[in-house]
This record gives sequence, structure tokens and C-alpha cells, in this order.
Amino acid sequence: MCAAAAGLLTLSGCGQRDEGEKPIAAASEGSDGTVAAAVAGSGDHRKLAAALTDTQLAPVLDGKGDYTLLAPSDAAFDALGDKGARLAEQAQRPLMIAVLRGHILPGQVTPKSIEAAIARKNGPVEMRTMAGNTVTFAKGASGFTVSNGGSTATLAEASTAASNGAVLPIDKVLLPAQ
Repeated sequence: MCAAAAGLLTLSGCGQRDEGEKPIAAASEGSDGTVAAAVAGSGDHRKLAAALTDTQLAPVLDGKGDYTLLAPSDAAFDALGDKGARLAEQAQRPLMIAVLRGHILPGQVTPKSIEAAIARKNGPVEMRTMAGNTVTFAKGASGFTVSNGGSTATLAEASTAASNGAVLPIDKVLLPAQ
């Protein structure tokens, strides 16, 4: 997976933790420290954890491959209002799966590797998600942003390294362009 990520976006540190990143603590009782466990153990990502479980994507993030999850907070899901409530309905499961896959990147991407890639390119950098769409990372006045052509979110400064990737908290749900 790291090779795929490197081919799409030259980010340093694929599969490695940057010094200064906090290693993942046991996210829950019996946790193996995976991306899924980190989200499930986070007090600010309960809605994301439930959506990953409901769509059966949690086992993917518990697997052996390296993944980075752009993790919208509970407040980000709440900000969707009625659209978010409809997205959570059983009938909308295929759309929810597509939205969530648009938040999953191959390999372990860190804020430091994003910053380094932007500096090397002297501008925004792109990466393909598990949904097959592209997200663009850029440096803005208030930090780093990620956009998918439909939504733009700000990355939180803190990330969580997991045994099989990383969790990068974001402040919005990245919905596809309409």
C-alpha cells in the first residue's frame, strides 16, 4: 500500500511514525491499537466509529494494511443536520460507504509528511482515496486543509499513530461534489 501512496503523492514517512507524534494508547479494552480501535476509543469520534461499524468498514481499518483515516469529529457530523441524518439511514448505506471511503487514504500519512510534500512541491498536493477520488492538501492561513472538490476541512494539529496507519482528525465531513 505504501508504494501506491508514494505513486500518487510523494509523502515522506509512509508506514513510519514521525518523532513527536503520540503513539496510540490502548483505545479500548483488548484493543490491538489499529486505526479502527483508535477511532472507537476516541471520545470525539463516536458517530464516525458507529458509521464505520454500520458500513462494515471497521474490519478494513482493523486489518494489516496501512491506512490513514481523515476522521470527522462528532460536531462535523452534527453540522450536516438533516443531510447527516438521512445519510445514516439504512437505505443510504451505499452513499455512506462512498463518503467514508473518501476519508480513507492508502499508507500512513502524517501532518509532517503532508507539510514536507507541500514544501517540496511549493503548493498543494493530491492523493487518491479508497473511493477512487482525489483529495487535495494545502496550507492555509489557519493550518492545513484537505478538500475533495465538494467540501474543505481543516486538519487538527494532533494526529494519532496506530499499528496499521494513522488517524488525522478533521473538522468537516468531506461530502462529494454535487
